[in-house]
Amino acid sequence: MTTIARDGGRGASVGGFEAFSDQVASAWGESFMGAFPRHVTEALLDGATEATVRAGEVLYRRAEDLDSAILVLIVEGVFRTHIRTETGRQVTLRYAWPGDVVGVPALVLAGDGGERGRDRWKLYGEHRLQLEALRDTRLLNLSPERLLELAQTEASVAYALARALAELTLHAEQMLEDGLFLSIRARVARHLLDLAVSRDGVLVVAEGQREIANAIGSVREVVSRTLLRMAGEGIIDRRERDTVLLDPAALHAIAAAG
Repeated sequence: MTTIARDGGRGASVGGFEAFSDQVASAWGESFMGAFPRHVTEALLDGATEATVRAGEVLYRRAEDLDSAILVLIVEGVFRTHIRTETGRQVTLRYAWPGDVVGVPALVLAGDGGERGRDRWKLYGEHRLQLEALRDTRLLNLSPERLLELAQTEASVAYALARALAELTLHAEQMLEDGLFLSIRARVARHLLDLAVSRDGVLVVAEGQREIANAIGSVREVVSRTLLRMAGEGIIDRRERDTVLLDPAALHAIAAAG
């Protein structure tokens, strides 16, 4: 379990976003919490703290009960949610970008309380689920207990939680379908598009071959050959560690073709 570098408890007592870095309000507005009434937002921000997780570090909590559940808003950077087997094989379930909230499924199950909630979370593989920062990632730690309390008294919160869980379910189904039926080439194309960020007018993927291999449940050598072929076709360009997407439309076509 990683040690998170705390940023001094800037949100120890707040009534709004002024106590946090400028990006927090923007990320909040992009999240499912963005439409919460002001009093709900203020209640959740009260006691919230910002933190930074360095690239490559793993943020992981066993949600056996509410005390061990986490609830974080991604402010900057990106997390990868993945399952890791005992043999080291990995497969990505989700990328979490600014505006995404991590920890909701575990929170809801842990909030069930007692042996029932603990057994359900273990049944769904809590011991294998990990959150890894692909880049230096700033997040906002929120109170899981407070969100659950508000969900029981505020219809807007309960509905937003239900919608967020539904979207996560649909996304997980899509990732599962991709992993089962898409070719390696199509999966590499899909993940390149998912990871790309705009830099100086071009789309760039900072993650290396090993990270992409882990993301699609493959090995580095296979991904390396796939990227070399794409480079030879003029679709991408390898510049040191970065991958520049020269022809995003071609990548979309490869991903769609399967």
